[in-house]
Amino acid sequence: MVASAAQAQVLSSPGRLWLTGGAAYREHQQFLPDGSLSVRVGGTGRAIAPTNLHLSGAYFFNDFLGANLEARSELFFATQAGRAIAQPGAELTLAVAGRWLAAPWFSLEGQLGWGLQLRSVIAPGPVAQDVAFTSPSLGVAVNLSPSKLFVSQLFFRAQPANFSLTGIAGFQGWSVAGGAQVSLGALRLGDVQLGGAVTFEVVSSRLSANLGVAQQTAARLGFGVSMMRAPVEPILAPGQRLETLSGKVVSGENALAGVVVTLDGQRPTRTDETGAFSFADVVAGPHALAARKDGFKPGALEVKVPGDSVTVTLVAATGPGRIRGVVRSGEKPLAGASIVTGTQKTSSDAEGRYVLEKVGPGPVKVGVRAAGMTDGEEVAQVPAEAEAALDFALVPKEVEVRATLRGLIRAKDGAAVKATVRVVELKLKLAVKADGRFSADVPKGKYTLIIEARGFVTQTKTVEVSSGDQAIFHSELERTR
Repeated sequence: MVASAAQAQVLSSPGRLWLTGGAAYREHQQFLPDGSLSVRVGGTGRAIAPTNLHLSGAYFFNDFLGANLEARSELFFATQAGRAIAQPGAELTLAVAGRWLAAPWFSLEGQLGWGLQLRSVIAPGPVAQDVAFTSPSLGVAVNLSPSKLFVSQLFFRAQPANFSLTGIAGFQGWSVAGGAQVSLGALRLGDVQLGGAVTFEVVSSRLSANLGVAQQTAARLGFGVSMMRAPVEPILAPGQRLETLSGKVVSGENALAGVVVTLDGQRPTRTDETGAFSFADVVAGPHALAARKDGFKPGALEVKVPGDSVTVTLVAATGPGRIRGVVRSGEKPLAGASIVTGTQKTSSDAEGRYVLEKVGPGPVKVGVRAAGMTDGEEVAQVPAEAEAALDFALVPKEVEVRATLRGLIRAKDGAAVKATVRVVELKLKLAVKADGRFSADVPKGKYTLIIEARGFVTQTKTVEVSSGDQAIFHSELERTR
C-alpha cells in the first residue's frame, strides 16, 4: 500500500465531524427481582425506530492530544397492553483523546472521559419511566485511510460503572458500544473535505435496581455527512514531479532544535534535536525557505528542488529591542503621560499607548510621570531585537496608597530563574512570574526580602518604604558551586 502525505494529514487532521441519521433496531426486556420476564417490548421482543441521530466530533490541540465528543439520540414507540408508549434514549460523552499516527494510513486513538445517558423502562400502568445515569467512559478507535478520499474508523466505548441521577434504590449498571464509521470524500471547500458518511454500531446496556433488571440491545445504522481537514495537493504541469526537500538549521557549528521552518510561507515544521527538517511532496522547481527562532535573527534561503540537502544559518540577535505598553488610571487610558528611560523620552497617546524604540537588550528601568498622579517605575527585560510589554497603572496623588515592592530576578547569564521572594516581617511569599518579575503592595515600613532559588546563592535585601513609594530590585543570582 502506497501512502501519501495527504493521507497522513487527513488522519492527523486537527478537527473532524460526522453527523448521521437513520434507523435503530432494538430489543428491550425487563425482569422482576425473581428473574421472571415481565416486559418484552414489541411482543416479539423487537422494535424499529426511524429516529436515530449520531454526532461524532473531535478537535486535537496538537498531533497527540485533543478532545472527543459523542452524542446519540433515538425515539422508540413500543406497544404494551394496547397502548403506544414513547421510549426516548440519549447519550452524551466528553473525553480527553490521545492519538498516535503509526503510519500515513493508520492511526490509533484512546479516549478517557465522562458520559451521561438516558434510558426508558416500562413501569406499571403501563407508562415509560426515564432513567438517567452517569458514568466514566473509556474508548479506543482505529482509523484507516487507504486513500485520501476514504477514511474509516473502528471504535469501541464502555461505561462500566453507572451512577443513578434519578434516585432509584439499589441502582447499578453498565453500557458498551462498538461499531464503524466510513467517510467518502467528494467535495472540497478550501482546506475542508466534505464527504458522505455511514455509521453502524451495536449498543448493549444493563440496568438493575430493587424493582428488577432492564436489558437493551440495539443496532443502529445512519447516513449523513463528514467534515475533516484535507490538504490541497499541488497541481503538476506536464513533466513535473514531487520531491522531498531536507536540510538542517545551524548557528555557527551548533545545530538548532525547535526552529520553525516554512516552505513558501506555508507548511510550518520544527527542527529535531539534530537541527534537521524535511518537507515531502514538494513540486520540483525554485522555493523559498524561512527559519525563525526566539533569540535569533530570522533566516531565509532560496532553494531549488531537487537538490542537495540545504543548510540554513541563523545568527544570534544582539541588537536593541523595543518596549510597548499602555498607561492607565484605573480602567481609563491616560494620555500625555511622560515615559522616560535613560536618554529616551516619549508620551502616551489618546489611548494611553506608548513605544520606546532601540532600548536594551537586557533589563531596562522605565519611569512614568503624569500631572496629578503618583510616579511609576518598573524594570522590563527586553529581548534582543524583539519586543517587551510593560503597562503602568497610576493613581491620583490625593488617594492614600500603599507602597510597592517590585523587581526582576535573573541568573548572572541572563537566564530566567524559578525563584521565590519572601517578605519576612509580613510572612508573605511573593509569586515570581516566568519572566522573573514580581510585585506586591505593602503598608509603609521596613522590610527584609529573602530571594531564594534552587541551585543559586540566596540573597537578602532590606528596604524601608513610605506610603506611595516604589522599591525596585534587579537581582542577579550566582549559581552555587
